Amino acid sequence: MRRYRKLKIFVAGLAMIAAAATGGGTVFAAGTTMAEITTDKTHDTLSGTEEQTEEEADTSTQVEDRQEETDKDEILAAEPEENSYGWEEILGDVNAVTMGNGISAYNLREDRTATDRYYDQLDDVSKEIYNILYDAYKDGSTTSTITLNYSSVWKDQKITITSDNKMVMPDTFHPQVLSWERDMLTPAFLALIYDHPELSWLSGATYYMSYKINGISYYSSELDENNSMVKDVTVPCITTYIKEPSVDATKAEMDTIVSEATESINKKLAGSTFRYQTIKEIHDYICNSTSYAKSNTTSSEYQSAYSAFRDANGDGTVETVCAGYSRGFKLLCDAYGIPCVLVTGVTDTGGAHMWDLVQMEDGIWYGVDATWDDQTGRTYYDFFLVGYATKPDHFAKTDFGSCHIAEGAWDANGAYEFVYPELSTDLYHEDQDGDGICDLCNAMLDGMSASLAGYSLRLEEETGICFYLRFTNTVLNDSGAYMEFTMPDGSTTQQKVTDAEKQTVNGKQYYVFTCYVAAKEMADDIRAQVFLSDGTACGTIYRYSVQDYAGYMLGRSSTYTAELPVVKAMLNYGTAAQELFGYHTGDLANAILPETERQIGSMDLTALASYQSVQTGNMPDGISYYGSSLVLRSGTLIRHYFTKAGDVELSDITFTLNGNAVTPVSIGSNMFYIEIPAVHIQNITQMNTLAAGESGAITYGVLSYAYTVLSAQTYGSTLEQVMKAMVIYQQTAQTYLAR
Repeated sequence: MRRYRKLKIFVAGLAMIAAAATGGGTVFAAGTTMAEITTDKTHDTLSGTEEQTEEEADTSTQVEDRQEETDKDEILAAEPEENSYGWEEILGDVNAVTMGNGISAYNLREDRTATDRYYDQLDDVSKEIYNILYDAYKDGSTTSTITLNYSSVWKDQKITITSDNKMVMPDTFHPQVLSWERDMLTPAFLALIYDHPELSWLSGATYYMSYKINGISYYSSELDENNSMVKDVTVPCITTYIKEPSVDATKAEMDTIVSEATESINKKLAGSTFRYQTIKEIHDYICNSTSYAKSNTTSSEYQSAYSAFRDANGDGTVETVCAGYSRGFKLLCDAYGIPCVLVTGVTDTGGAHMWDLVQMEDGIWYGVDATWDDQTGRTYYDFFLVGYATKPDHFAKTDFGSCHIAEGAWDANGAYEFVYPELSTDLYHEDQDGDGICDLCNAMLDGMSASLAGYSLRLEEETGICFYLRFTNTVLNDSGAYMEFTMPDGSTTQQKVTDAEKQTVNGKQYYVFTCYVAAKEMADDIRAQVFLSDGTACGTIYRYSVQDYAGYMLGRSSTYTAELPVVKAMLNYGTAAQELFGYHTGDLANAILPETERQIGSMDLTALASYQSVQTGNMPDGISYYGSSLVLRSGTLIRHYFTKAGDVELSDITFTLNGNAVTPVSIGSNMFYIEIPAVHIQNITQMNTLAAGESGAITYGVLSYAYTVLSAQTYGSTLEQVMKAMVIYQQTAQTYLAR
């Protein structure tokens, strides 16, 4: 019986050990349970006993009961399946442009504003990561593996324990942790790459990340029939490294590139600290150092500043793409302490693009696109220190803002959207001598000829654009200086400066040059530039359209209340003419109006009936009236067409218009026309009498033509729309001019 008593003591001892473990003392390795240990020892003790007393049976039952209780209290441990998880690519193609509209910004400040560093838009955690990354890479390291001690607890994860004590995480765990890690790292990486082009090996490189998780302790009783349980899991740190640097550039080589560039630029500056001149020399140095790559334009080697100055891919040529131009430009601006930021976005054709914004001394940011300025054999300045509304002189592009559409989402997923400094509306100007004329382009800086205030619309005669300019003595002393207009069809006209109309505005004298346009050309730009008598161009190329001026007035409706009806009617008339002639219908003049104001409804013809044509008397023998047409130029003219017999000599017949002799124009051998001079819109009510011979006469006006078309309703809807739009335009113009 003593042995049974000893057995009881042993079992009690086991219970005490289990209790101690429950209190946090002994932790057993997963895979070796307390129940197994207890059962083995019990069987060893009972082995060799052939008979059992009732007391023994009771004791055995107690042992089994205590074993079950021990299982519930037992603490076990499990380790992760792997030492680290992930090594997922976190940035992908950081130069791919993804529209960021509506994308929430993780780890970016909600109140972020644009400065000359994207670092300033990060939250405090991402700023700390940014600084850690910069410290790791600033001395030229290209392969550093960096562990960041940012931990996170993942609540209520369903974990399965394998037979070898490994933790199998749920399928959702890995993507969630990687997403958290990506949100920690990506904004910092992106800001670092965009702020520091001198870290050239980082741009276009492949970045990876991983994480570790802590092992867990648990009670065996927590496991279900599938050996699973729900527990919290801690991720103690995240790790990142560069797998594939984009180029082999070293810090020493990047320092050499900057040193060579600044030495060359400083020689040209000759001590000047004029920021404009410094930026111009940087722009020219970049354009002269490289050329645009002819193939493999998506290659990672071309995404770095290094590629703007050195052969990045070993093919023997220094060439790059927009990312290289832009990063190279910022690299040198940084060297001179000039605020400059990289901008990514899309062009007007939808292609991904990168360019720069530079802040001048006036605190305003201007655009620079050295890529587009660098053309084969020539460097342009069409995209140099420009504003949103600046139009290029030598390229078939719209304004800068329309062909450089900025997007702040730089990662391939578009999840992190940075903001950019506000771009100026206008081209950058300098006036160091204070004469009111830009030292750079000779534009007038008081608003005349350099902005919308420098133009006006002429309606009292024909539809025309007036350009108001002031000139330096160089132009005024040249008697042969002239303004040259280039029309939408490419034709040119010239007006001498000495023949220009002079007007005084706010005490200053301006030279006014007027260019007239046809109804269908209201949305087309007219180009104007001043030349000296020897052909030397002075100042910039001015571009303007009737639509531009109309838009200017529409945007200031409180100032131009009286003018708005005639402006809107004019745009609808121009649009109707475009549609009639199939002319530039993708850019309609009235597109700047709200949809409700573009509609032309029905028209009461009662008033027009009084303008019906009247024929009196008889035409000379062999002459017959054939019909009339309208010609819609800057003014509206009428042509009356006649047929004639083959033996009729027009020189034998007298033709008069309102009592004044006119000369017919022959068309072949049996037809001719007589043209009624153009009248402007408010004068189309005028009726003209064309007499032929002794008694034949036709009294006809522009509104006679309109009445014929609208009353017949057989000439087609597009011509009818032109006539209705013309009549409405005439009525509003007449009301406005009669004020």
